Amino acid sequence: HNTLKHILKLVREEYLSASKTEEGECQPESLHKLIINRENSDYGKNVTDLRERVFEIIEELLLEFEVACEEISKQAIEHIHANEIIMTIGHSRTVEKFLKFAAKNRKFQVIVAESAPSYSGHKLAANLAGSKISTTVITDDAIFAMMARVNKVIIGTSAILADGGLNAISGSRTVAMAAKHYSVPLIVLGAVYKLTPKFIPTGEQLASSQLSSPDPVLRDLEGKTKGKISCVNPLLEFVPSNLVTLFISNLSGYSPSYVYRQMAELYHRDDRQLEDS
Repeated sequence: HNTLKHILKLVREEYLSASKTEEGECQPESLHKLIINRENSDYGKNVTDLRERVFEIIEELLLEFEVACEEISKQAIEHIHANEIIMTIGHSRTVEKFLKFAAKNRKFQVIVAESAPSYSGHKLAANLAGSKISTTVITDDAIFAMMARVNKVIIGTSAILADGGLNAISGSRTVAMAAKHYSVPLIVLGAVYKLTPKFIPTGEQLASSQLSSPDPVLRDLEGKTKGKISCVNPLLEFVPSNLVTLFISNLSGYSPSYVYRQMAELYHRDDRQLEDS
């Protein structure tokens, strides 16, 4: 629903702009008057070309989505330097393109945590090695031991929350905590459409983790123990904002403390609590 909420915000702004143009108001307004007009608007006026304007908005957003990954990748040179050791976890297409773009002008090493039990890190490592990037795969339990050698951590995310936290691939919190312990910068790659005006309460963090079947973990143990072992296999997990150093979007880089400002620019406050239908 993030995209829908963002479109609603853009439609509101386009409506106010179009209605003002039709009224022939050419004089610049004060900030106070502009805010009052936005708050008091009932969006009841008939704007002749509003539909065409909305179609243009949607086309621009679709184009933005298509090039978002490339725009993030273009910033790689600013953040990855020669002879650095980068750690990541699992497989993220955004992270893969980011590292490959940097490898065009920099030589560096990548350590990939395998992210068991999906082992998606193996796919990323193979793709990076195919691009002649020096890559090492490690087990998840070796993350803390290897972090002392790492210069920075770069991960992807499924969603960036309103408090600056994120929902990322399972194991990301382990990586983030190890990075925090060794004072290693943690960079999160996420396009602006992944920003969501939602919070995850402490008691609901596991419920929001998209639980998967525990069979890849238990295998035949459940039968041998006659169901005495219970296992949780989350696909995603919550990473708090205090473990994140920097977010990089398709527009720019920003700190977790700036997320609130990004939310204000993307979503209207009346649209942030839309109920799921």
